Amino acid sequence: MARYLQQAAENAIVRCANHEAVALASRGVELLRKLPPSSERDRQELKLQITLGIAQIAAYGYATPMVGQTFQQAHELCGQFGDVPELFPVLWGLWVFNVVREDLGEGLKNAQELLLHSTRLDNSELLALAHWTKEATLVNLGDFAGAREHFDKVLEFYDPSQTSATLRYWHDPGVAGRCFGAWTLCCLGYPDQALKRIDEALAMAREIRHPHLSSIGLFFGAFVYQLRREPARALPYAQQLVALACKEGLAQWIAFGKTVYGWSLAKSGKPAEGIAELREGLAACEASNTSISRPHFLGMLAEALVETGEIHEALTRLDESLEVSQHASDRYYESELYRFKGELLLTAGDRESRTRERRKMQPTPAAAAAAEECLGRAIEIAQSQQAKWFELRAALSLCRLRRRQGKDPEVGEVLLPVYNWFTEGFDTPDLLAANEFLQSAKQV
Repeated sequence: MARYLQQAAENAIVRCANHEAVALASRGVELLRKLPPSSERDRQELKLQITLGIAQIAAYGYATPMVGQTFQQAHELCGQFGDVPELFPVLWGLWVFNVVREDLGEGLKNAQELLLHSTRLDNSELLALAHWTKEATLVNLGDFAGAREHFDKVLEFYDPSQTSATLRYWHDPGVAGRCFGAWTLCCLGYPDQALKRIDEALAMAREIRHPHLSSIGLFFGAFVYQLRREPARALPYAQQLVALACKEGLAQWIAFGKTVYGWSLAKSGKPAEGIAELREGLAACEASNTSISRPHFLGMLAEALVETGEIHEALTRLDESLEVSQHASDRYYESELYRFKGELLLTAGDRESRTRERRKMQPTPAAAAAAEECLGRAIEIAQSQQAKWFELRAALSLCRLRRRQGKDPEVGEVLLPVYNWFTEGFDTPDLLAANEFLQSAKQV
């Protein structure tokens, strides 16, 4: 009977009937536990636990406690049998659970175990997937150069004719690897290459025709445009993502989708609607125990709040995001949070000025000092991460501050070397703004 329930649950997963799959696999586990202990019973339970965990991820989100419990039980069962093929999906389940709940240290250990296990199996499909787990973990840690190395490995081992990973792991390394690779490339300073990888990922997802893969592609399409600060171009991806995730009942992508959708709306002239969507997305992440990217999402909420003039609440959300970042390990957006806080401190100081004339003058010494400290920290973090994209923004903000103070903006030392490093993306808002500032500096 348990074998029939196993097959029925797997068929339900293929049909994206995830709640049905959870019920079927759970019933199978219950039946098996009524049988006397035996090696055969435990092997069957191991397979059912893996199927159950995959279905739970789709139905309830990656980091809900039940997902961790299911894969931990499966891991204990694996311990009875040694280095069996089932160990890979179990380690993958533990990896995704740990990463999304923001235990990146444990996730990095899981990713390394996946690499070792797939190397022993000499399976190129699993090697591609394992390198993707390492890529995804490192980019969240802010190790963009390391993430890029593993992205290259994903491309080396990936075979587009092998798509069983899509059904078993809800990820295709060719699609997911390109999505995380796009994120990595943008932060490293290659925004056009990032878009190329997103286009490739979406094209592959359309060929495979799986809603989870489509959700990944759509999310990162919006995500990369958010990094490029192009809300009008992010908006259609975010809209499609929310619609698809709601239709298919993909809890995790509903939560993530609402955050990028809310930011895109807020920055496209609909701040009140956008803020509401962002708050819903953050609440949904919290309800599913999802902590990954929370500092980034709180920063996006702060940006949206600025659109309605709520500067002090925006600063409160930024302080919250920085506090979360200090206690968390996903530090990839920390530079941008400090940069934005520096700019908001100046804006808040301007609003406290009593006259329009004074707002046109230099910022107060206290506001300028606090802002400069934040911007200096932003540059320092970006440089340590080789994140040229964030370094450019922070350098531009610092030069603008120094000009407002009536000082030499020192563009030759701060902004020009970073700008000259770039070889692409010159039509993006950030590079256009940097070029405009540099041109105006020549005329002074």
